[in-house]
Amino acid sequence: MNAEDGGSRRCILVTNNEVAEKQAKQLNAGGVFPGDAEFEKYGICESVTWPRCKYVTQGFRDDGTPCQASTWTAGR
Repeated sequence: MNAEDGGSRRCILVTNNEVAEKQAKQLNAGGVFPGDAEFEKYGICESVTWPRCKYVTQGFRDDGTPCQASTWTAGR
């Protein structure tokens, strides 16, 4: 978009790595707690936010399928 309109947009994304309460209870019952890699991989940042940002900036998903342009312009 910056190239199209001469803009200088930047983004600072702030998120946490919260795990859904039900999932957290299941993990805790199994002896897995916040800070453990096994716990953190279920957090919103690691499982949703980071992959989405990576796909959009790369233009394709991990399986090689391209991201659709409409994904980038939703809400415009």
